[in-house]
Amino acid sequence: MAEPQPAAERRPFVTIVIAVMNGAAVLERCLDNIAAQTFRDFEVVVADGGSSDGTLEVLERRAAMLAHWHSARDRGVYDAWNSLLPQARGEWICFLGADDRFADNGVLERMAAALRAGPGGAPAERIAYGRLNIVDATGRVLEPIERPWQRIRPAFFAGLTMIPHPGCFHHRTVFERHGAFDPGYRIAGDYDVLLRELKAGNALYLPDIVTVDMQTGGLSNKPENLLLGLQEIRRARSANAIPGVAWRLGLRILLARVGFAVYRIAGPGALRLLSDLYRVLTLRKRKWTV
Repeated sequence: MAEPQPAAERRPFVTIVIAVMNGAAVLERCLDNIAAQTFRDFEVVVADGGSSDGTLEVLERRAAMLAHWHSARDRGVYDAWNSLLPQARGEWICFLGADDRFADNGVLERMAAALRAGPGGAPAERIAYGRLNIVDATGRVLEPIERPWQRIRPAFFAGLTMIPHPGCFHHRTVFERHGAFDPGYRIAGDYDVLLRELKAGNALYLPDIVTVDMQTGGLSNKPENLLLGLQEIRRARSANAIPGVAWRLGLRILLARVGFAVYRIAGPGALRLLSDLYRVLTLRKRKWTV
C-alpha cells in the first residue's frame, strides 16, 4: 500500500520582505506597525546586511513574529531581497523598507479584500498597488503620491515615473516567471523587475487604499543619487528592449549631471536647495529645505 502523502503546506496570503542595514532606530517601529495589522494571514522575513548598531538585538527580540531572518554581508538591497525570495511562501509578496510603515492598521485587510475580489478570487494583474505618502521622520506627510496605472503607463515605460514600490504587491509568479532582482542595480532594480512583468501585462491600481508611509531619506530619495538612478533606469529600459527614444529621460540625466557637479563642488546642502527649486518650478512642494 502506498504511503500517505503529507498535505501541501498552506501558503500565507502575504509575505512582507524587509532588508535592513544598521536600522535599529527604525526597524522595531516597522515591526510594531506590521504586528498591529488587523489582517493576520501574513508572514515577515528579514535580511540584515551585517549591522553593527543593535539591529541584531531587535531581530532576536522580535524573532517570534518572524518566519525567517538572517544576517550576512550582501551587495545591497536587491541582493538582500533575493536572499529572502526562497523563504517567501506568500501568494503575494510586498517589500518594505525598515524605515517604512503601513499607513494604518487596516491596510493589509483592505489590500487582501481587493486582491480576492477578481474572478476566481484573484485579479488578472500580477502587480497591485495603491497610493503612498512620503513622510518625514516624525510622520508628517511631505507629499502624497497618486499614480494611476493607465495615466502613468506611457511615462513609466519612458523612464519618467515609477510605480511606488514600497507597499507594491507582486504575485509570487512574477518571480517564478521572470527571475529575481538584478543585484547589479543599486537603485533601479525594482523598476527592472516591473518592466519585465508590465511590458506584456498590466498593473492594478487601487485608488482608495493608501498603502505605505515611506520615510524620505532612503537611497533612491537622496538628491545626490538622482543621476545614478536615472542612468540605471536607462539601462533597465535597454535591457528590457523598451522601444522609443526617451528624450525627456536624456534631458533629466543632463540636468542630474549638473546637480551632481553642484553636489561635488558645493556639497549636499546646495544640491538639496537646487532640487527643491526644481520641484517648485515643476509645481511641486519643497521636500528637502522645508
